[in-house]
Amino acid sequence: MVSITLDTNKDGHKDLYFQCDLLKINNKLDSYYFALDIGILPEEETYEKAWIVLKQLVSNWISALEKADQPLFFLPIDFSDEYVGFLKVRLTNNSCYISYGGTQKYQGHGFIITDTKSLDLEDEDYFISHEEVSISLKDLIDNIRIEKI
Repeated sequence: MVSITLDTNKDGHKDLYFQCDLLKINNKLDSYYFALDIGILPEEETYEKAWIVLKQLVSNWISALEKADQPLFFLPIDFSDEYVGFLKVRLTNNSCYISYGGTQKYQGHGFIITDTKSLDLEDEDYFISHEEVSISLKDLIDNIRIEKI
């Protein structure tokens, strides 16, 4: 399962919990850039806005994966000053493989998160920190969860 939880009792730093059981990932990320997103409510910088932006981002992921119109997706989740972290999804004829990595080609401040589906990356543009594992595309889509606390 992929689980993303926004903790509204914090200050925008280490308040977005990203967990992927298959990849053994349990990261604390920053929601700061979600609140700064200009795609929705550009004048507002609140946790409620960060929650709306997160829901839109995950909706964008699911929409892109359901179309499955390309063999490779880089689904961003960790927007930082120096890099963007992502869930990499590679599709073949019969399988789906996921891994986790990041890129310095983009930084968190360079995004309208609500308009983002998949990053445009070449092999030399990113690194992988968690090696790929296999899951069915349907299981991946059905097991993406978000919540706020």
